[in-house]
Amino acid sequence: MTIFKHSTKAVAAVVLSSMLLGGVAYAKHDEHKRGGFGGKHQMHKLSRVLDLTDEQKTQIKAIFEQHKADKQSGDNQLAKDYHLALTELTYSQNYSDQAVRDLYLQYQDVFVEKTVKRANLEHQINAVLTPEQIEKKKALKAKFDRKKRDGKDRDRKDRQAKESE
Repeated sequence: MTIFKHSTKAVAAVVLSSMLLGGVAYAKHDEHKRGGFGGKHQMHKLSRVLDLTDEQKTQIKAIFEQHKADKQSGDNQLAKDYHLALTELTYSQNYSDQAVRDLYLQYQDVFVEKTVKRANLEHQINAVLTPEQIEKKKALKAKFDRKKRDGKDRDRKDRQAKESE
């Protein structure tokens, strides 16, 4: 029982220090980050593939700008803090499955809010599009998801091949 108490305290210390120091590391990382959802590349691709009108381009650009402002909120930083804390926990000598569960539950509201914001963004964009453009967008997303999945499968197969050598 005392081992559990000490390991819980150690995990709590790691999580707390990660949360406090995480902001500094990610602030520097974000300065160099390019693109992202709503970036110039995505807007250009949406415009080209969906054949957006000038009015649609203006409306969608405004939606992206609002989303970008929302991303600057504390929830986004909390999600980054979670990932840093999780990384620290995985390297900790006091790692436990329960500590990971506890950490996840601690940030669950943040994950829900990010999901809601992302769904709201998609809904706002879809409200600007015509039914034909929405179908094109669905096809584009399916293609992207397929490529992403196939890439993961290919990477897994490559790793397996190297391991069997």
